[in-house]
Amino acid sequence: IITPDGATWEGVKVLPPLSTKLLAPDAPPVTVTEEVNPVDIIKTKSGKTVIDFGQNLVGKLRVSSVRLPAGQKISFTHVEVLENGEIGTRPLRGAVCVDTIVFSEKELRGWSPKFTFHGFQYVQVEGWPATADAELPYKSDFTALVMHTNMERTRWFNCSDTLVNKLHENVVWGMRG
Repeated sequence: IITPDGATWEGVKVLPPLSTKLLAPDAPPVTVTEEVNPVDIIKTKSGKTVIDFGQNLVGKLRVSSVRLPAGQKISFTHVEVLENGEIGTRPLRGAVCVDTIVFSEKELRGWSPKFTFHGFQYVQVEGWPATADAELPYKSDFTALVMHTNMERTRWFNCSDTLVNKLHENVVWGMRG
């Protein structure tokens, strides 16, 4: 099997059924646990629109409201880094982290994907409608919905060294993803 990016995979092997019983996990479900607003929306050197949420997170994008004519598309490409001022898809190693909306005549309100989530800090937006008063979308048009297992946090850490405190918070965020 050859993937769209040229990688080759081995074919499927059919194995005999397992004799074990499948059980549901005994853990809290993955849910939206926090909302993060964009810190900036930029236009890259190549003219692309990119939303910056200020930190890496695991979750999905929510669009507050948008309307386009039927058949037009908006695509959102999720990445963790910028490379030379553009979105960095190289670290994705062939993963496709793009959500695409194909419009009908109806306005979309509070849209977010239902069956996926991504690791990202930046989201490139293609197809967003320009308005008479703004070439770029507004920050208020977007929210990042942070998702992880909604486990109860039982301990906290704080010390006099701000770098150690930041390291600890990075570890907490890493565990969420």
